Amino acid sequence: MLFVNNPGSWAFVLPPFGHAEWHGCTPTDLVFPFFLFIVGTASVLSLGKRAAQGAARTQLARHALRRGATIVLVGWALAAFPFTLHRLLHLRIPGVLPRIGVVYALGALLLLAAPARRKAAFLAVATALLLALHTALLFLPGYDLTLEGNLQTAVDLALLKGHLWKPAWDPEGILSTLTALATMLTGALTGLLLTSKTPLKARLVASASQERPASPAVSPGRRSAFPSTRGSGPAPTSSSRRAPPASRCSPPSSWSTSSA
Repeated sequence: MLFVNNPGSWAFVLPPFGHAEWHGCTPTDLVFPFFLFIVGTASVLSLGKRAAQGAARTQLARHALRRGATIVLVGWALAAFPFTLHRLLHLRIPGVLPRIGVVYALGALLLLAAPARRKAAFLAVATALLLALHTALLFLPGYDLTLEGNLQTAVDLALLKGHLWKPAWDPEGILSTLTALATMLTGALTGLLLTSKTPLKARLVASASQERPASPAVSPGRRSAFPSTRGSGPAPTSSSRRAPPASRCSPPSSWSTSSA
């Protein structure tokens, strides 16, 4: 972003360091979505740490709303600087920091509202619904996907005219908050995956075992019928044989630590 915001001369900007005018995508266009993705991942870590310290859901919700509002206010203060009358009368209401603050607050509330044992599924469904709703709104009759004729431009001009980045358009418009929130929730899903105490392989095995009938138990006699590969020495006694784990997904502390 240093090269994007400070190219040296705006007359000679390398294509990868410039935003697409409308259609298309450049590496620069991916920076902000990845930033929102990291916000989602960090939200899981932050809220999880506070919850582990004993904070209640209501306290976590107030903290998220307060932090989100602070980010929005800082963004508006930077947009209003140096606080002239013209800047204040034409303050850009959407923006990068206001978008981060709103998305963080809404995403944190969804994360807190998710059921404890179904957080990942809840967030995945919420993400899919947000993307589906945004797509459906874009194709409403009477609108198209051009810069002038899309629904987001119509909504922004109806509600925020005079307070946009450009006279008739803002990249952080109201409607795009839906997809921004979906991006943040994908980061939250990644955060849940990173903080899960159950290995991914064990979760996949547990999911597969729930879908098929359990296999019959193998008796100790049948286990001892298999030939040994350690030579012809005496077979170990039952007290010295390692006990098999009760489940592939049981924690390591529940496994027997005795050796054969």
